[in-house]
Amino acid sequence: MASRQAMSSLLGGPGVFLLFLALGCTAVAGTQLCTTESVDEATICSLVQSISKEEVRIVFSGNHYPCQLTFAQYACIPRSWLQVWNKDFLTLLYPCLMASGPPSALDPAYSILLFSKIDLPVLETALKKFSQQSSSQTVLSDQWAAVLFNGLWMRLGPAFQARETQATRSQLLSWLQPFLLHPVAFDCLTAQNTSCQTFHNLISALNDIYSSLEVEKQRKIFEGMESFLLQEDSGSHCQDEAVPGLNSSSWLANYLGFFLERATIEELKRLVDEPKLQILARDPAALHLVSQLHLMPDLARFYTTLLTSPPSLTSSA
Repeated sequence: MASRQAMSSLLGGPGVFLLFLALGCTAVAGTQLCTTESVDEATICSLVQSISKEEVRIVFSGNHYPCQLTFAQYACIPRSWLQVWNKDFLTLLYPCLMASGPPSALDPAYSILLFSKIDLPVLETALKKFSQQSSSQTVLSDQWAAVLFNGLWMRLGPAFQARETQATRSQLLSWLQPFLLHPVAFDCLTAQNTSCQTFHNLISALNDIYSSLEVEKQRKIFEGMESFLLQEDSGSHCQDEAVPGLNSSSWLANYLGFFLERATIEELKRLVDEPKLQILARDPAALHLVSQLHLMPDLARFYTTLLTSPPSLTSSA
């Protein structure tokens, strides 16, 4: 698109390198798709071709092709102009993003900016409609799924925690499911320093929709969970003998839930060392969980070994 090309020329300016450093972004292969840096709207929108309120009205009226505007232009629309935002906007916008190519170095920041401006009821309705369509039609790219989820979770994460019932949390996550099927989206949870308690609540809510997911989708979500829990191989996250809640013997049920069914033996050992696994496997909550699962034969045999082998002398309580 012409406007994207214009933006690309602006990104070559001498001051842009400093801007990227300020945003925590790079303009080379491996662009950070997740960021928690505060967004300076005036700075990043100074790079974007401005549009008039009338142009925005025409696009939102449905009488104009939505891809006439770039993602950056949408993000930089004044908040007050977004009152006429169509509740199908995410469904209409996503094909434009795919057609525009891979995300730019600034798109994670534009994602945060855009979703911060949209009223929660409008955003939740848009997500619901998008998830209904994407289940059968839309195939998300890993990169755009991460960029969009990063902005969405920055906006919706507090709303997720504020929901008082498990059912309403599960409902919100069912709408986010198209993004969570991409393990890279879980990297955004890590980048945003998502707490272990929030992650536990997220897994509990995902458990509620587990049976509605195809096996391949269950596996993809497990891969994302594993990525969050390993924190780039720095040792298993959300386990700490000195922290209440993180030293629970119910860890397998709390942090893997039904998705344990999609783990391999090697993955389970990466998450928890074998001596400790012997303890966790015997926990009543874990035993109840496993009784509801159909473990792969090799994992089932391994789990049986954990239950029947004498406890290791090197295990910690």
